[in-house]
Amino acid sequence: MLNNRGRFPLLESFELPGVIYNNSKVASKVAWEGIQLLNPREVQDSKLMMVFATGPCHLFTIRPVRNLFDLKGMEIRGTGLNARILKSLGAVPISMPQSDTYEALLSGVVKGNLSPPEVLKEWNQGELVEYLTYTPFLYNTLFFFNINLDIWNSFSPELQEIIMEVNEKIFEEVVMDLWDKQNEIALQWAIEKNEIEIISLSDEELNKWIEQVKPIQEDFIQEMKSKNLPGQEALQVINELSNKYNQQYK
Repeated sequence: MLNNRGRFPLLESFELPGVIYNNSKVASKVAWEGIQLLNPREVQDSKLMMVFATGPCHLFTIRPVRNLFDLKGMEIRGTGLNARILKSLGAVPISMPQSDTYEALLSGVVKGNLSPPEVLKEWNQGELVEYLTYTPFLYNTLFFFNINLDIWNSFSPELQEIIMEVNEKIFEEVVMDLWDKQNEIALQWAIEKNEIEIISLSDEELNKWIEQVKPIQEDFIQEMKSKNLPGQEALQVINELSNKYNQQYK
């Protein structure tokens, strides 16, 4: 299972902010179908068996964030692309592993975290944060299952077909909403444990946040252009598929 930044440069488009994913079902369907449509050269040196996603990450904080002004200057745990997203929104990203976040929240080093809701229970962060700002457009992480291409080609066509049929069954019945199940359990636990408040941004405020992160998309398109990769096409496919599956999986 791979999740190595830089290994699949075009496929990082599926992790960019500014695209709304209702849940991990949507994000996983968009990723798996979108990658098959794009079929970039970066996935052609191995056999891609399955792709799935965490789905949307949300902002967990010790004080309420209802607008960009509330977030401005707030220290939030974030690494990699997360950190860049937070900075674009006016927050102060603090880099640390997830395992250090509980103590950082407890001591006040950070005032929140941008992550899938599963960490509320699995990392006990729901004991400390009191608010969750619903941000289904900020961050989404992909995971890839690959097999060596020579090994794959050594299998008979009949065996290959059986394997892909099993993969599809597992994807549809287990994997594509794996994070939804974990997130739902963790969020319910946090609500019961700490009466965490769920904050939904107004439509006007949501659009402001999306505008703030749009330059990250634009920079990605330019970077892909420099590598002769179709970044604009990838984002178009993602937007079309997310609109489609957001209607199907609400």
